[in-house]
Amino acid sequence: MSAQGFPRTCAVIVAGGAGQRFGNPEGKQLIVIAGKPLLAWTLEAFDRARHVDHIVVVCPPDRELHVCDEVLSEYAFETPITFAPSGAERQDSTRNGMNAVPEGFEIIAVHDGARPLILSETIDAALEALVAADGGEQSDASAGQGLSSHVLDGMVCGQPAVDTLKIVDEQGVFLETPQRSRYWAVQTPQIFWVDALQRAYAWVEKTGFVGTDDSSLVEGAGGRVRGFEAPRDNLKVTLPEDVPPVEAVLRARMG
Repeated sequence: MSAQGFPRTCAVIVAGGAGQRFGNPEGKQLIVIAGKPLLAWTLEAFDRARHVDHIVVVCPPDRELHVCDEVLSEYAFETPITFAPSGAERQDSTRNGMNAVPEGFEIIAVHDGARPLILSETIDAALEALVAADGGEQSDASAGQGLSSHVLDGMVCGQPAVDTLKIVDEQGVFLETPQRSRYWAVQTPQIFWVDALQRAYAWVEKTGFVGTDDSSLVEGAGGRVRGFEAPRDNLKVTLPEDVPPVEAVLRARMG
């Protein structure tokens, strides 16, 4: 739970992915990795984070019972956990999760349910970095130029790009090699002030914009978002071949 005086924070865990490629009709979020359902690892990290006061799990309504039976009833969580229905697209799911956040919360941390390697320490550090930006080197004059009254509207976990990047044409022929120092590879959690994310989704409703992540919506609406350098092993389970490296990291952490 958040320390006294820290803005109340709700985690929105997007767990709507299908599990056909994993042979699990209940969804890939419930495949067992290192002895636990994938989603259990993710929820445990947010449950242990000092600054997270509530968790909303976004999933298909017909999967809620499976999550309750296979995760919530099997493992002890101290943080309150509620549900929201997933949508047709990722940003629809996030919007549903945002709308299910209880009243009185100031920060939303959006995370992929299929990233079970996130550390509680990383979650707390990224939240603290967003809050600390208001008292950082930037002047108060820079506040309020985005979607909120804060210096930054969001903080996104990721890392500066280390691979060489290429711009290609329709046939895949290289056209340009941009400076990789200008690029980041982003992950989740993606953390936003509630009012900034709400205004971004209001802008989406007006424009019909479809982004590849929640940060792109906030940026498109005029928000100010910064990267937070997080561990590179924050892998996402998308395909079956992603499971062995994720399981290896989890078992190594277990000692």
